[in-house]
Amino acid sequence: MMKKIVHVAYNHSFDDTRILHKECVTLQKSGLYNVTYVTSSKNSQGACSEYNNIKIHILKVKEEKNRVVRILRYNSMLKKILLKYDADIYHFHEITLMPVMLYLKRKNKKTIYDMHESDVEDLENTLKKKLGVIVARAICFFVKIYEEKGIKKSDGFIYVTPQFERQNCATKSLLLPNFPIIDNAVGFVSQNDFSQKEKELCFAGNISDLWNIRRIIELLPDIENARFNLAGRATAEYENEIRSLPGWTKVNYYGLLPFSDVKKIYDKSRIGMAIVRLTSESDYKGTLGNNKIYEFMQAGLPVICSRTAIWKEMIEKYNCGICVDPSDTLEITEAINYLLNNEATAFEMGQNSLKAIAQEYNWNILGEKLLDFYNELLTEVKYG
Repeated sequence: MMKKIVHVAYNHSFDDTRILHKECVTLQKSGLYNVTYVTSSKNSQGACSEYNNIKIHILKVKEEKNRVVRILRYNSMLKKILLKYDADIYHFHEITLMPVMLYLKRKNKKTIYDMHESDVEDLENTLKKKLGVIVARAICFFVKIYEEKGIKKSDGFIYVTPQFERQNCATKSLLLPNFPIIDNAVGFVSQNDFSQKEKELCFAGNISDLWNIRRIIELLPDIENARFNLAGRATAEYENEIRSLPGWTKVNYYGLLPFSDVKKIYDKSRIGMAIVRLTSESDYKGTLGNNKIYEFMQAGLPVICSRTAIWKEMIEKYNCGICVDPSDTLEITEAINYLLNNEATAFEMGQNSLKAIAQEYNWNILGEKLLDFYNELLTEVKYG
């Protein structure tokens, strides 16, 4: 008999890559599980639908100015609905859902907590702006304790990057990075096709200073004949600011696009720009939870990325790009010029990117680990 699995989210959309396209699809395709994905209408439309035999249940959330009230109401709905599913495993994806997860544990239900966002850190940054540093840190200190309690109570803990690992935790755990899904045959870029490309850089995603978009645009006038293919969403204020920069005349701006069109932008570009801002000690260690750099590599592009420990190790192992200090405009400019003016080297690095994705950085390998993890949880019963 097939086991019932329910994935649960609030902020994540029904079409989330990690939750739906990677984890849910992997479980459903195994033929061992009937999978349902429950999320809110906050970032999703509709009520119920189906994708690859996965039931998608979108709960309508009433518009509330008070975020806390909105979440409490959503969690109250969840408690009733999730119990009706009577699933073998409930797989949670956000700290705001921790009370629901602990409620189900008290009902002797088996749960997984999947940590693929820095929820506590993000909360602290938000609260700092409203309440000040001291109050924000005090609140998040207790939130962190609550999160740790929840992780220890869960039956399984999945984390996206080594920094999220919990030492001395009795709960079964699994490192599950955000590596891309690949077809059986990894894409191929010929040297002739690469030579036909214009001197274009690319980025698609959250257009903000987090990804140093302003700095990249500011340095464009110093790079001869180069253009910057830019896609994604920016706040109105930020978009107005970068549009006023002299380098904007060298930007091809596409706005928000479906990923099928984003791939076309990657295909016409020569370099992928993954220059994320580094401000804390954790930032300098890097993360395996960010899709961006792997998207570029999957497209056969050399990458220019921030010099984090994790990315530096990958770049040096496969020779697939150049690491830079994200605060050093001159170093970034020199890296861009080097790859644009040394076509053979840039092409070789792009081929190495494809090799790295095929050999190591892909979801196909991780999917098998996820299935093994589920099997272990279901064969070794643990109620807390």
